[in-house]
This record gives sequence, structure tokens and C-alpha cells, in this order.
Amino acid sequence: MRAEGVATGCDTNASVISNAAGGVKLFWKRSSFDASAFLGAECATRSQLVVPRTGIYEITASLEWPSAAGSATRTLGTKRANLPYLAADRRANTPNEPTQQSIATVAYLNQGERIEVWAYPKSPGDLTLDPTLRTSTVTMHYVARS
Repeated sequence: MRAEGVATGCDTNASVISNAAGGVKLFWKRSSFDASAFLGAECATRSQLVVPRTGIYEITASLEWPSAAGSATRTLGTKRANLPYLAADRRANTPNEPTQQSIATVAYLNQGERIEVWAYPKSPGDLTLDPTLRTSTVTMHYVARS
């Protein structure tokens, strides 16, 4: 499964990401291919990837942060719903340039578990994500039973 078209919710300001304590859960507007129905059909369910069968999965996420002044840190992570991160990356912003960030991990997941992608900018102001970029994605692939 691969999804893109990053958003921060279902409302009209769904591309604005703020310096929220604990981060912001990301939503995905489009799936390039999703034969196992990892993503739900309704916007409200497009923030969680549902594990279709128990096994080992490769999970990747990438995000292109918009250009911003300063070098405040940006964090991108994947986690099981309501649990700590499976993988995360924190890096400094490149001042006045877009900053690309990506993570990858392999995890044993049970059928029905939900995987989320979270982002946390430590910026003085809000940032606007571009939902048209193909460089902001999430993928999840079944690798093996155990």
C-alpha cells in the first residue's frame, strides 16, 4: 500500500501543521495502490493504516516540510494507535529550504492493529504542508508471517 496527499485533518485548513504538544496525526488523501484496504474510504479513517493480517510488515513514511526560516527541529514518526513510536526521526530544519525527512522500520503486527504517522514541528509558527507533493507518502508492505 502506498498513500500520498498529506493532510492534518478533514476540515478546510487540513494542510496547516502547528507546534502542537505531542505532534499532529497525518491523514492521507490518495492511495496509489491499496489492494488490502489498509486505508478507510472516509476522510476520518484515512489517518490510520489497518493491518489486514498478522505478520511482519515494512512501514515507511516521508514528509516534505515547507521552507521556513530558522533551524527548529522537525520530528516524523510511525506508531501503533495510542502507543509509543515504532520509528521516529528528528532533524533540524534547513533554513529557507524545503526539508525532506523519511523513516523506515519492520514490525510484527497483529490483524486489526492501526498504524499512524505523526509529525511535530518545533517552529514558532504554523507551517502549511503541500498535499500535492508526491514526496510526502506512507507505505506498508506485508513481508512474512513471522
